[in-house]
Amino acid sequence: MTGKVILPKFDNYILLNKFGLRLLGLWPIPEDSAKWKFTLKKLHVSLVYVLLLSLLVPQLLDLYILWGDVDANVENLCTSLTTFTVLAKLTNIVASRGVFQKSLATMKENWDTIMRHDNCPEEREILLKMSKVGFVFTRNYCIIMYITAGMYFLRPLVVGSGTKSPHVKEYPFCAWYYYDQFSNLTYGIFYFSQVIIGFFCGTGNFTLDSLCLVMVYHACAQLRILQKQISQLTNDGSDDILIVERVRQLVKLHKKNIENARNLEAVFSGASAQQLLVSCVIICVIGLKLIVSLNDAFQLIMYVAYMQLVIFQIYLYCSPGDELINQKQELVHSNRKSYKSRLSNMILPALNKVHTVHR
Repeated sequence: MTGKVILPKFDNYILLNKFGLRLLGLWPIPEDSAKWKFTLKKLHVSLVYVLLLSLLVPQLLDLYILWGDVDANVENLCTSLTTFTVLAKLTNIVASRGVFQKSLATMKENWDTIMRHDNCPEEREILLKMSKVGFVFTRNYCIIMYITAGMYFLRPLVVGSGTKSPHVKEYPFCAWYYYDQFSNLTYGIFYFSQVIIGFFCGTGNFTLDSLCLVMVYHACAQLRILQKQISQLTNDGSDDILIVERVRQLVKLHKKNIENARNLEAVFSGASAQQLLVSCVIICVIGLKLIVSLNDAFQLIMYVAYMQLVIFQIYLYCSPGDELINQKQELVHSNRKSYKSRLSNMILPALNKVHTVHR
């Protein structure tokens, strides 16, 4: 008796991304859903905006009030830039939500097609390998993100309010609130609100960053599968008529990947360039904080963790770009070897379009 083959589920490999998107109100809902669900989703996203702005505005006020205090300003820049980039990436996804939802739907459709029981196991293995890479990167990034955020949450309790601190009340993130100076209850409320907002901010950061990597690696898997299909066009000794039909099926099958490449460029190209620039600035700022924190063990460990987080973030954006370049070169090589195929003029423009996502 032959047992039923249990195929891997798509949701298992984007579990953390899906959790983050749901928390931010960005996970798509079916088009035929009730209107109240769409309204609730808009309210959800609006609430996330309000939460992030309720942290960013006091951070900017603190930066303005303490302008000239280098240590306080540098500390503020580390966290306020992170809050700002999360807002910017969130806005980018909301503005391009239609294109973003198409890309997610394409990922799911490709997964279901390749994971069919009658499909080639080698193609399944290619997609599973790439998906696992994306999941492992996401998991590690999530762990580093929450560890760093947790240290920020505990810092005022561990370090306390030092004599050199210009702040009357110490918070996880440098911020200025007028009403907390005369009431410990108000201070506790603002402190707790920063912990909640910091959780949303950290989740948004790792979700939107790792989502770019996951979706680009999925595109890389499609290119590798295409490379395999091209290389096998003439391996079985089929006649020219059958080969031409296979070519037509390949072109038809991968037209959606050309569109998906354009969608990835629209969603992630600008956001990734912005994030890389901000990450480089934050690294310089954290480097300065490391120098002035050598005598404080807890803060030293915290800034080292933050430095690792930002470096990992940069690698998160650069790694898929390198993989895209490698897959493009391999596919061009396979296309040239398959001299009977006529895919060059149809496939190579698509590869160039995919490559621009990380150019």
